[in-house]
Amino acid sequence: MTRAPALRLELSASWFLAWLILAAHAFASTSILTVLSGPVAWALAFLMMLLGIAAARDRALLRSGSAPASLVFHPDGTLICHCRDERSFALERPSPSAVRRHWVSLPAAGAVRRSLLMVGGMLPEEGFRRLRLWALWGRIPAGDPGSPRG
Repeated sequence: MTRAPALRLELSASWFLAWLILAAHAFASTSILTVLSGPVAWALAFLMMLLGIAAARDRALLRSGSAPASLVFHPDGTLICHCRDERSFALERPSPSAVRRHWVSLPAAGAVRRSLLMVGGMLPEEGFRRLRLWALWGRIPAGDPGSPRG
């Protein structure tokens, strides 16, 4: 009996998530300037926007070296995230509250202190459906075409 191959899904950038991250940081910068004044307030607001740009580049546009590049579903039910810098780490199944129609929040397994926020535009529609099924059930259904089991 041959073992089914792993299913690899390549990730793509999400401009929607990037703009959402930048909007949140712009709101935070504006809030800082609302409650504080002077050069320290401007410096904090500027740093908040720089943080937003870095977060959008890494988490949404997937352009940094440590950004995720692909997800691999293995037949035993594990999900591995491969990064651009050749590192990889396993992902845990999230709680059901972290799985929604348009996004899934995936915590890293083990000692890696990271989580991934995956939105619908980062994967093809069928790939995102498979990711949501894995997040809810811990596996892709056996009858699912293209799944590692079927």
